[in-house]
Amino acid sequence: MQDGFVNMQGETWRGGGVAIPVFSLRSKNGFGVGEFSDLKLLTDWAVKTKLKLIQILPVNDTTATNTWLDSYPYAAISAFALHPIYINIDEIDGKKNKELKEAIKTKRKQLNELAHVDYEAVMKFKMAVLRESFEERAATFQKSHSYKDFFEKNKSWLKPYAAYSYLRDKYLSPNPSDWQTNKIYNEKEINEFFEDNNPANKQVLYYCYVQYQLHLQLSDAVEYARKKGVIVKGDIPIGVYRFGCDAWVAPDLYKMEVQAGAPPDDFAVKGQNWGFPTYNWQKMKDGGFAWWRERFEQMSHYFDAFRIDHILGFFRIWSIPLHAIQGIMGKFDPCLPIHINEFGEQGIWFDYERFCMPYITDDVLIEIFQEQSENVKRNFYRSTARDNTYCFHNLTHRKKLNPIFIKSKIATVLSCAMACSI
Repeated sequence: MQDGFVNMQGETWRGGGVAIPVFSLRSKNGFGVGEFSDLKLLTDWAVKTKLKLIQILPVNDTTATNTWLDSYPYAAISAFALHPIYINIDEIDGKKNKELKEAIKTKRKQLNELAHVDYEAVMKFKMAVLRESFEERAATFQKSHSYKDFFEKNKSWLKPYAAYSYLRDKYLSPNPSDWQTNKIYNEKEINEFFEDNNPANKQVLYYCYVQYQLHLQLSDAVEYARKKGVIVKGDIPIGVYRFGCDAWVAPDLYKMEVQAGAPPDDFAVKGQNWGFPTYNWQKMKDGGFAWWRERFEQMSHYFDAFRIDHILGFFRIWSIPLHAIQGIMGKFDPCLPIHINEFGEQGIWFDYERFCMPYITDDVLIEIFQEQSENVKRNFYRSTARDNTYCFHNLTHRKKLNPIFIKSKIATVLSCAMACSI
């Protein structure tokens, strides 16, 4: 088998599949948003249609502001914790009184009838039910063998995550610099939260309880798919939330002074700014890439295959200054230069203006400046040695033009011109 530059010997697994975010798996038993239990329904459909694989979007917790802004699935506050919105509250162990059962029934009907997901309403209601369930079982759930096993296997990330969530709620901010205590992560201080006589003990255990319930439900759904012969593929986002738990615990693993994004192209002429810090790969290498190893191991508990979001980011990333708004202000990191001699070695004629200067033509100017293109060209550009192309000239003698118009367009012409350059 051959695919471009890849040569593969022998037979490999092949199969068709479907890619879908879990939140889109709306069922009559949900609350207007898909849940982990709905993966079973999707599995049944996949079996009927003879599909072999289900790929989902990231399912990590993104709860930062407790608003609808947290609905973006690629801004995880933890690369390990699961999102509470995907919990099926009917499957949670514990008794439910008559009033709670009626409230669940009413809220389910109300949210399911909406045309769009009411993210904030769903989260508020589910977290309230989870809190009541925890209060009912707080004294007993820690004694179960299943929970003890879960806690021991996951405590390296679970304890910091639970402490972060408690402090985020206590100080009403996801940004540790806004907190009155624990601005700097200290493992000893966090471990003290889990001591029985600590005032924070019950709060951090609540978040452990929520993650335990999510773990049970996702594991059950994935096991169901496996028994049906369907592979479940997870999604690993390239970035982490700037003010999330991972950055709080180990800020030296990230370049907090910059933002990740994408350079200008035909789809986003000003580039993209994702807001995530980039990775300090040297520091990660010094630690044996322990964070990545743990992350992949955690994903392997649930998924048979992974999609690595923006794989190019492992080799180079578009790095934008922290003060910048648009992605156009960034540069590649690392940015490896190419020497002029390398062109000759490859039998390529080196053309400085074509390779190193913005490629500005009449078509570019007309498209962007329209009826003012001739006026702009006269005042801001001069012809180059290459036919029918222009470059910026000395602006000291320019005539008066609408400054607002020019300001709004100048970034556009630069990005378009650079996109056309080789």
